[in-house]
Amino acid sequence: MITTTSEINVREEEQTDIVIVRYEPGVEMPGKLIQFIRRPLKVFGFLSTATWTAAALAPNTFNMPQNFSGWSFVIWVFWFFGYCAGLFNL
Repeated sequence: MITTTSEINVREEEQTDIVIVRYEPGVEMPGKLIQFIRRPLKVFGFLSTATWTAAALAPNTFNMPQNFSGWSFVIWVFWFFGYCAGLFNL
């Protein structure tokens, strides 16, 4: 195996400085309305997801007609995806 190395001569005006930028987030409190709504929205998200899960996996629990059990499962998939994606997190 033959390896060669070569030195590259760089003129001083071609050298560039490296700048490192670091973001430090400031402490910013959300508004009072957001603080007030945050907890009930999380509770609503959890309870509605649990309800959709029960309806999708056991449609007889809510006496759903057989025609709607498939649609209930499809809605549950999207609802669960939204819940996991943080739809109910402010």
